[in-house]
Amino acid sequence: MFLKLDWLGAALALMPLLIQPEEVHRMELFPNVPEDISGTTFLIDLEATTLSNTVLIKCPYTKYNHKTPGDLFIADDIIESKGAFFDPEKLFAWVPLLRQSTNKTNITCGNVHIKTGEESYKAKKWIFNVLWKNGTNGEGFFKRERSISNISPKHPKCNLQYGNPIIFSSKKEGGFSFINDHKNLPGPYANQTYFYFIKPSENERIKEPCGIMQIYGDDPEIKLPNHKPTSNIQELNKTNVIKLAITGQQSIDVVLDMRGDLKYYRGEKIILTKMKYVEKGLQFIENSNTLITSNFSINGYEIVKLTYYAPYYDRDVEITERYYFAPSSNDLTINEKTVEYFTNEASRKPNCPLFYLNIETIRNPNCPLFYLNIGYLYKFKHNETEKDYSN
Repeated sequence: MFLKLDWLGAALALMPLLIQPEEVHRMELFPNVPEDISGTTFLIDLEATTLSNTVLIKCPYTKYNHKTPGDLFIADDIIESKGAFFDPEKLFAWVPLLRQSTNKTNITCGNVHIKTGEESYKAKKWIFNVLWKNGTNGEGFFKRERSISNISPKHPKCNLQYGNPIIFSSKKEGGFSFINDHKNLPGPYANQTYFYFIKPSENERIKEPCGIMQIYGDDPEIKLPNHKPTSNIQELNKTNVIKLAITGQQSIDVVLDMRGDLKYYRGEKIILTKMKYVEKGLQFIENSNTLITSNFSINGYEIVKLTYYAPYYDRDVEITERYYFAPSSNDLTINEKTVEYFTNEASRKPNCPLFYLNIETIRNPNCPLFYLNIGYLYKFKHNETEKDYSN
């Protein structure tokens, strides 16, 4: 799998080459690749020993001559579509490669066309087979840093005798960006990863990062932008009460708000847990955990707990909010009617009631299980029967 890379002048960061475009470049740039093969593909193994899941691979580019000065190289689409950055002479390109779930990843650089006559060429596909091994980069290779607009141009694990490292960042929508200005980050977001590389030299084939930085911001608040709590219930933990004007299934938007900034924590995963109120208090509904990013659904009057683990320097900080979606009135009347069904009756299916009590489980033999999600129910009255749940 390849990730797109915004060039943004990255070639200027590379060391200049003394190789001339009209020469044959194999021995200087790719000495491990044979001059020719009998088959149709140059398949070359490379080894990446690192704790990082991303490395840079050097591929030939448009001005590269493999065997004769008249050779051609046609780069793969991923390189042409800003998936790499290039040396000034366009002899090679550094392409970011993301590790797969297996320990082997292929990267197709393109096709080299070796000139065999005045107007004839032999085409060979150029593929690197990257074998991943876990490295021992040591303590400090990966670190977190608070940042909402800028990052350090240096990393403690990168040797400064080679100058400041070149930096690439992950992009929220996928891919990479070259960081041209570390003081003015383009659209930073929580858990964004920055890869620091010592400047590649012309005789290198693969470049592993010297350090990785992941950023975090101020702790956000969990908010429901379209539903403002009317009150809250103070128990061991606060529960926000939101009175619903309508019942039934509906979608609820949720955001992570960092002092008015809704973009920084966009797309982060929030854990939603459904709850019910029993005689001893709130209780989690088993197997109700789901991961959400921007909205969730409720059906009737429900109690939910939202949890986000915000990144911090050396740990994650738990942030939670509980919401009770309540009836618009404190006194709720449910209209009901009794319909008889026989056990062996197949022609009709019960029109199951929308709600059942959340205080205890009630199962109709012919109906799926429902709950009346009336959290904080203090009294239930059916005909002349009344039950007090207030204590």
